[in-house]
Amino acid sequence: MKRRIFSILTALALCLGLLPLRAFAADAPVNNPVLDISEGGIFISKDTKGSDLCAYRQIKSDDDNKPFIPYTGAITITGTSKSWYNLTVIGVEATIRLQNARIAPTVTQDNDPGGLNALNIQRGAKVDLILEGTSTLKGSGSFRREHEGVAGILISEDSSTGASVLRISGIGTLNVEGGDSVRQVPSASSSPLEGGNGITFAGQAGLHVMGNATVNITGGNTGLARQYQGNGIWAEPSASSGGASLELSGGAMSVKGRFGCYMREAFQLRQTGGTFSMEGSGGFYSPDTAYQVEVSGGSMGVHSYGAEAINDLGKLTVGGKDTSVTLSTNGIRTDAVGGKTQFTVSPEVGYAAILKSGANEASAGRTPYPEETALSSVKGKYVNVTFSNERKNLTVTDGGAGSSGSGSYLPGQTVDISAGTLEGKSFKWWEHVSGDGRIANTGAADSTFTMGWEDAVIRPAFVTGHIFGEFAVNAEDDKIGDCSYNDGVLTISGSGTYAVSMATPGTTTGHRILLSGGSPTVILDSVLISSGSNSAIGLAYDKTTNATLMLSGTSVLSAATNGTTPGIAVWTNSKYAHASLTITSLKGDGSTDGRLEVSGGNGIGASGIRAAGNITIKGGTIIARGSGQTLNGGCGVGSTKGGRVTISGGDITATVSGGKFVQQAFCGGPTLENDPSIKVNGSFAHRVSGTNVRIYYDSQGGSSVRSVAVDPQSGAILAGETLQFTAQVEGGGNADKTVSWSVTGASSAGTSIDANGLLTVAPDETTETLTVTATNDYSGLKASAGVTVQRQSVFYSVTVETEGNGTASASPASAEAGTEIALTATPEEGYHFKEWQVVSGGVTISGDSFIMPAENVTVKAVFEQDIPPEPETYTVTVQTDGNGTASASPASATAGTEITLTATPDNGYHFKEWQVVSGGVTVSDDKFTMPGENVTVKAVFEQDNEPVPPPETYSVTVQTEGSGTASASPASAEAGTLINLTAAPDNGYHFKEWQVVSGGVTISDSKFTMPAEDVTVKAVFEQDDDPSPPQPETYTVTVQTEGNGNASATPASAEVGTLINLTASPDNGYHFKEWQVVSGGVTISDGKFTMPAGDVTVKAVFEQDTTPPDPPQPETYTVTVQTDGNGTASASPASAAEGTVIALTAVPGSGYHFKEWQVVSSGVTVRGGRFTMPAENVTLKAVFEKGVILPDRPAGNNGEQLRLVMETGIDQVPAGLQNIEKLNTPAKLETVMRTEITQAAPGIPQANMAVYNVTLLVSTDGGATWSPATADNFPSGGLAVTLPYPSGTNSGFRFTVVHMFTTTDFGKRPGDTERPAVTNVENGIQFTVTGLSPISVGWTAPAANPDTPSGGGHGGGGWSASTYAVTVEKPEHGKVASNRASASSNSTVTLTVTPDSGYELDTLAVTDSRGNAIRLMDQGGGKYTFAMPSRAVTVMAVFAPLPGDKQKPCDGGADCPSRGFTDLGSVGTWYHEAVDYVLRSSLMGGYGNGTFGPSNNLSRAQFAQILFNMEGRPVVNYLLQYGDVAEGAWYTEAIRWAASQGIIGGYSGGIFGPNDSITREQLAVMLWRYAGSPAATDKELRFTDADKAGGYALEALRWAVENSVMSGRGGGILDPKGLVTRAQAAQMLMNFQEK
Repeated sequence: MKRRIFSILTALALCLGLLPLRAFAADAPVNNPVLDISEGGIFISKDTKGSDLCAYRQIKSDDDNKPFIPYTGAITITGTSKSWYNLTVIGVEATIRLQNARIAPTVTQDNDPGGLNALNIQRGAKVDLILEGTSTLKGSGSFRREHEGVAGILISEDSSTGASVLRISGIGTLNVEGGDSVRQVPSASSSPLEGGNGITFAGQAGLHVMGNATVNITGGNTGLARQYQGNGIWAEPSASSGGASLELSGGAMSVKGRFGCYMREAFQLRQTGGTFSMEGSGGFYSPDTAYQVEVSGGSMGVHSYGAEAINDLGKLTVGGKDTSVTLSTNGIRTDAVGGKTQFTVSPEVGYAAILKSGANEASAGRTPYPEETALSSVKGKYVNVTFSNERKNLTVTDGGAGSSGSGSYLPGQTVDISAGTLEGKSFKWWEHVSGDGRIANTGAADSTFTMGWEDAVIRPAFVTGHIFGEFAVNAEDDKIGDCSYNDGVLTISGSGTYAVSMATPGTTTGHRILLSGGSPTVILDSVLISSGSNSAIGLAYDKTTNATLMLSGTSVLSAATNGTTPGIAVWTNSKYAHASLTITSLKGDGSTDGRLEVSGGNGIGASGIRAAGNITIKGGTIIARGSGQTLNGGCGVGSTKGGRVTISGGDITATVSGGKFVQQAFCGGPTLENDPSIKVNGSFAHRVSGTNVRIYYDSQGGSSVRSVAVDPQSGAILAGETLQFTAQVEGGGNADKTVSWSVTGASSAGTSIDANGLLTVAPDETTETLTVTATNDYSGLKASAGVTVQRQSVFYSVTVETEGNGTASASPASAEAGTEIALTATPEEGYHFKEWQVVSGGVTISGDSFIMPAENVTVKAVFEQDIPPEPETYTVTVQTDGNGTASASPASATAGTEITLTATPDNGYHFKEWQVVSGGVTVSDDKFTMPGENVTVKAVFEQDNEPVPPPETYSVTVQTEGSGTASASPASAEAGTLINLTAAPDNGYHFKEWQVVSGGVTISDSKFTMPAEDVTVKAVFEQDDDPSPPQPETYTVTVQTEGNGNASATPASAEVGTLINLTASPDNGYHFKEWQVVSGGVTISDGKFTMPAGDVTVKAVFEQDTTPPDPPQPETYTVTVQTDGNGTASASPASAAEGTVIALTAVPGSGYHFKEWQVVSSGVTVRGGRFTMPAENVTLKAVFEKGVILPDRPAGNNGEQLRLVMETGIDQVPAGLQNIEKLNTPAKLETVMRTEITQAAPGIPQANMAVYNVTLLVSTDGGATWSPATADNFPSGGLAVTLPYPSGTNSGFRFTVVHMFTTTDFGKRPGDTERPAVTNVENGIQFTVTGLSPISVGWTAPAANPDTPSGGGHGGGGWSASTYAVTVEKPEHGKVASNRASASSNSTVTLTVTPDSGYELDTLAVTDSRGNAIRLMDQGGGKYTFAMPSRAVTVMAVFAPLPGDKQKPCDGGADCPSRGFTDLGSVGTWYHEAVDYVLRSSLMGGYGNGTFGPSNNLSRAQFAQILFNMEGRPVVNYLLQYGDVAEGAWYTEAIRWAASQGIIGGYSGGIFGPNDSITREQLAVMLWRYAGSPAATDKELRFTDADKAGGYALEALRWAVENSVMSGRGGGILDPKGLVTRAQAAQMLMNFQEK
């Protein structure tokens, strides 16, 4: 035990710095140690070995010699302390992590060293405390310190090391508690015990809470009254000049204790963020030392239970913009802020302070004016400070010329105001019409206004008429003389109309108006006067008999309130009897316009000596107040001595107060017309009744209640919630101003209002409107408010299932309970609706509807298949005449069935006819259609004249040799019948010949005549050398020469029948003489001969000229082509003789277009890209302009040529926009254009926007020069523009377009915009605008398509189109081929229909994936086209047998498409069928000279045209980039289309080579791309020369071979680089279409 006490005392001595630190450190430092506080108390100090490291020591009671261990990083403390274990940091900078730790030391009476703090930070230590989880630091009690508790945290200074600082951060929570008092009940002789403080600052010390840390600080408990609890924070006196400081920049801190913060030193709290809350008997409190609290961010709430939240010695500064400070107390001794507290509010620039104070939060109101937020004190037990940048409106109304001041201002802002000038009038004063705020000088025309918290309206008042002292009178000139002024009295003694107003602002004292003579009409225009004496009268009669008082504005008249003198009096005497006064509104009717407040001994009185004075009140709003201290007091409205008061209209309020015995609102018996009912409190009322007359009466010592109002006057509330009402009761004296609350109209017993005005609406309340009433029982006055009850809408869903074939729905699909739900069931064809079944929800369905319960509902519609009624059948009765048999099939049938009749005559008879006995049918070809009745027919037979034996028939047997099939038609026949033979070779074979095996017939053109015997024939087939297409045998032409010259033959080898062209070119000095045939036996005519079935050798003979030799060749000159760097250019030929036509080619770079040719030297003229070579060298320059020429070419107004040029982005601001600030730079202009897109279509991101500069150019000289279009030549009716789809988009996207005008030419201002409608077309977005440049485009991705598009087209302009599948179902008896396996929306798809022999097309249908029929266009020749929808389609065809008269084979006759060509072989030629196919399909045609050219090579342009024909020749918008494809050439549009679809590409250098012969691999690639680039199944190309194929063509060649589109040339040779003839191309096209 002694050792343990020694250990504790040693630890305490170390904590207090009483013992030096000895070198107990271990050797190696520990990195980021983790310590469990349950294992002993922890001490952290400097490394005793002199390093810069910190060291820690953890000891227990029985181990106090443990050395200090140096460490690096942070110490982590976990666990729960035992015994005295605490944490002490001395003189070092340390980082400590608290992980769900609880440090709460305990002491006993035997080992108490004076109490132990949970955390000690001493001798200038700087500690970063990082919170993880929830931790607690709680001080212990103390037996040695009068049993009080000590602090949870002690932070102390040292005279040599300075202040200690604790910084708390992290994301956890720290609970700091002072120690509890050990002894719960003090002895009689001891002082009250106190709990420990949560945190004690000993002198100059600091605490900073930051980040997301949460710190809760609580003083220790005593078990006694709150005033003995420990303080949340305690600041002890400092040994130095400085005090403690607390800083909060983030997180949350709560402080609770006897005093939230008790200071005995110059304490300072700075809050720049986070949340701070404090509770205590006092908030911030110091008995003797000034302190400072500064809040510039976050929220602070301080609540005290007795003393001030901030006491007198404090200085509170609140600033910033997002700051909130609330100070409150529920004590009765003081306000929230001490009377001497220095309280300053400093809002950030652009913000105003909102300072509220009051008895409590509910009643707190804003201070009168914003500048009063700099106060030495704020009265009230509740104070709240916030900031706002919300501006309020000041309106200066009715001002004269030059008036100013209207605008929007911050509360507290001082505004210059000016009344201006009005002709014929002078400024009188400023009137504050509405709102708060303050006018600095109301009597100055030029003044200032301090803005308040509300919108305000002020107006300057101007004087009209004549000035009489403080009065202004406006009357006719001859009536002004009736007015006089003396000693504060305005006297009117005439009978005219006099408008009286004030000439000075405010209420004037010691003034009155006297009517003395005549019968005047006086208009009181906001007159404010007070007589100021007991005998004076505000407005009185003297000698006037009759007068009218009309009210305008608000007038206030008052006499002395301590006598019986009325504010308005009608005095009479014997001379002026029956004097009367009428008070009414300015309109002269009974309305309440105009207001008069009048007060005196009697507010309004009528009295007389010998005759009666009368007052009649007909209109206006009048408040009459009676008062006085005389014996009998005063009346609000009264009469004496025969006087009379009559009230017939207006809004009258009479009040009375004062007097010892009797005070009456109405006295002397006023008469109220229409005899309304009115309640009067008091037993001394005399015959009081009247319309709109309110009586406020009090007989209790002069007290009265004047009005009751309810706030809010109306409201809305959800059922099940509450709404607070308050009542404002105005009155004087000791009147009881309490109210009782009631609510009427409720349907639920749970709806009620309590005594404090809190309305509770029951959840089951069904009434829509409630009335809340506050009643002042003292006066009987009450006020009401209407409350609208709303119910929380709860919607439940209806799920509709189906069983069977049909659809069903519910309307609505979701609804509140009680809603009627309508059900709809629609059966599909062949089904009918059976019933509704309730799956869940328990509803009852009646008549296809039910009432929605308070839960979700699921119903099911059940459909049953129809049972078709058995159709009625009718019988067929067949009779005969006895000479044969007959029958009908079927013998009974329904109406509409076809009946077939059969008649079989007996031997020696033949069938003659059918006779209809009954039923009225018509028999044709032994058939009739069954009517709706029974039928009887009769078969009639005739006897033969002589029996004729049947003719004998013979059979035809067809054999085959090789691979193929063969048949004869008919297969048996009588002698003399023509037999047709058919031979069909298998793939890779061809038909060779017919051989007659038996029968001795002669076969010609696959036909023979049947002899009188059986016949056997054989079809012989041979294997092809190149099966597809089969190559006929070719023979060579050898050309020899004799003499000096060259000669050749074209072609050099050919098939039989080919026309050979011979060419002979003599050398210089020689001429061609003749052709000689060396071998082959041909005849040469005009350098041509026809190829025989054998090789041919010919010789060209040249002779030497007898004339002089040809002159020397002309001199050649060079062409040099330059560019401006934005494209490439060339000349062909690059050198030539004079007179040669030179063709120029210019290929623009990306983003540019060709503008013009400039001649640098030689003076040539370039037209249409060509010029004639002069006798000198030529240099030209190709000039390119930025922008891409769009393919659409608009039509001009007067035949001009127009073209559109598009640039991406804005490089230069158009002239019309350069003077507009927000548009005068390219960056600003692009920003505005993008903003316009956002306004037009919110939600489009910036990444989905583009800005273009689109220019319209016009040419009036055929395209030689181009200039920007003007309004004169801009197309009338607007310009249709098609922009390429932006990169990454297609026709499925949704586009928004904005166009900005740059001139005033089109009735617009520069900077105006238009948003044209957008249409997605094949090659871009199309819209019509009335001007150009700039244009912005935004887009959104398409919604998910049920027909998922595949792939995408290729093309220029950065666009691509999604494609959808085209599926062709394989038909019987024919073929249907689609030119595309997939196609984009709106593109043209071409179908080629080929019936089998003996068949024709019956029906052809195209449907999309939703079953919609797609319209087909018959193009003729077996071609049909349709527009591709935006979903997949299916093609179905049905073929029917040809009638007998249509079955004519292509035999070279009139029906054969190739019949008219002179260079095609006979019908049996290998390419004949293919040529017929392409001619019939309009894919190819012949030359103009009547030839087809089967052996001619096919060019690239020709094949592009063939594919273009197959596609249906669609119109596309695509910018061609090939320099050698001229606009307007026969092949231009075909190449444009093929390039736009990615089917063809050009060579390097921007050329296409339209006249180049196409190779086999090029043709395969183009067909493959046209088919949609399908994958080949066989990945191996099995030919010996496959390695010669280009890499780009391998997949296409595999596909072509696999699908029999192309085959080799024989001998395992594919020949990919070989050229394709027109006949071979026809064969491949037919193979492709029929694959």
